[in-house]
Amino acid sequence: MKKQWNVAKPCPLDFAKTFSEKDAFLAQLLWNRGIRTPEEIEDFLQPSWEEGCHDPSQFRQMRPALDRIFAALEAGERITVHGDYDADGVTGSTVLITTLRHIASTMGQANALIDYYIPHRDKEGYGLHTGTVPKLKERGTKVIVTVDCGIASVEEIGQAREADMDVIVVDHHQFGDVLPDAHLIHPGLPEETYPFKHLAAVGVAYKFATMLLAEARSRDIAIMEGWEKWLLDLVAIATVTDMVPLIGENRVLETYGLKVLNKTRRPGLLALIREASLPFGSLTTEDIGFGIGPRLNAAGRMDHAEIALRLLLSESSDEARQIADDIERLNRSRQDVTRGMMKEAEAFVASADFDSSAKAFVLWNRDWSPS
Repeated sequence: MKKQWNVAKPCPLDFAKTFSEKDAFLAQLLWNRGIRTPEEIEDFLQPSWEEGCHDPSQFRQMRPALDRIFAALEAGERITVHGDYDADGVTGSTVLITTLRHIASTMGQANALIDYYIPHRDKEGYGLHTGTVPKLKERGTKVIVTVDCGIASVEEIGQAREADMDVIVVDHHQFGDVLPDAHLIHPGLPEETYPFKHLAAVGVAYKFATMLLAEARSRDIAIMEGWEKWLLDLVAIATVTDMVPLIGENRVLETYGLKVLNKTRRPGLLALIREASLPFGSLTTEDIGFGIGPRLNAAGRMDHAEIALRLLLSESSDEARQIADDIERLNRSRQDVTRGMMKEAEAFVASADFDSSAKAFVLWNRDWSPS
């Protein structure tokens, strides 16, 4: 298939003149991305943690969400983190599970009831389901925290509320005219006061986690200052894999997240990086997008995303190596399936009577599944 290149118009000369001759290409790239002012250029090229990260207390429903979590921790109630099955949902869930368990342990509740639920991609599909709610009720769950899902689960959350469970939604997806009866931490909601609207779910989870840790400190729970920055390795991964725009706060989180990823202590990530033969210490967004991300997603696409979650939560190097090896096999299977689908698609296009001037073909086969 012949590719058609669409080349952007040259940037204005007065803009290009603000750069040296050797940086003319950079000037064009910045212009293509809508970056115009010196302030925007500085923010894009030199992201600042202090200036680029927003105060998470600006989320309108952050306060009631915090209060409900700490009431559950103090009462010994079960909190279940319900994630999505892609890399964004899995990393976001890991951020909150890790944070909640750390707070509970520091409070002296090492056996706190903090667990998780990840739906099966093929058997259950996306989001919170009516069939899941009774399962969580039977577990004894009192608080459900949805990650990367939930904002459209009006009926299911209503069912959970009727079953005497409270729900906190940590999401970034599109929503309908009716919002669920839950504490909603979502940057894009109408009248939401949080200024940056383009966070991935892992970014929203991170903002919630930082507030949980700050609240713990305010209650004299001895959380080490800066502990939350060690969560940024996870934020770096899904900010790339979920393809949110790398501008504004996302660019700050990604810049600093890459620094943390290249120093990560997580046995699961270290094992996955080793299995993928990636350059630990000099990892880039390309390594995330083509190495780490596809492997985390392969678990949910070829088997169950809980495998990837267990990898990220693992505290054992031996266990992590075994899970990473399993994920590597799943990823190879995913690649084989994808190649097979591409061959079938190309053969179909070659044999069918398509309009040769068409810019795109949309094909479907009942035997194909997303891979």
